[in-house]
Amino acid sequence: MVQKLVGSSRGILSSVTKNVIMKTLFALLLFAFTFSCSDKKNASLPEETSVKKKSVDTTNTELTSEQITKDIHSSENSLDWPGTYVGNFPCKDCEEIIVTVVLKDNNSFTITEEFKGKNFTTHDSGNFSWDASGSIIALKGKSFKARYMVGENTLFRLDKQGKIMENPNKKQYVLNKKN
Repeated sequence: MVQKLVGSSRGILSSVTKNVIMKTLFALLLFAFTFSCSDKKNASLPEETSVKKKSVDTTNTELTSEQITKDIHSSENSLDWPGTYVGNFPCKDCEEIIVTVVLKDNNSFTITEEFKGKNFTTHDSGNFSWDASGSIIALKGKSFKARYMVGENTLFRLDKQGKIMENPNKKQYVLNKKN
């Protein structure tokens, strides 16, 4: 009978031991999981990923007009301005002047002016330069000089003072880009 008791106690003991071991393992895993997912507010970044502060020199705050105009969107740097522009300008002693200006991306140009009703045509070529704002070009050929304001697919002829024409015909001093 003692042998039966000891034998049965071994079975009970081994079953209890298994349950205790399983519960202990479960508790340890739960404990490890809980603390591994905790908020790491005070943890520091490894040296490779740490953020480095960069000092900025604020003593020289003056900008040149060239720096300002290069950073601002202008006709020169924002528009697709190279191409052929055509328009009809009014003429005092002929029907009209058919003007064709070709702007090239190397800042050269050609111009043709056909005076309708007079059978007279002029041709010139040269270079042009942009003003500081990047919106006005000055064409300088062998005998031709003029200024135009560059718009989206449009050239607006300017007067001798560099202003948009202020007369009733000002809409007639526009060249449109040919596609």
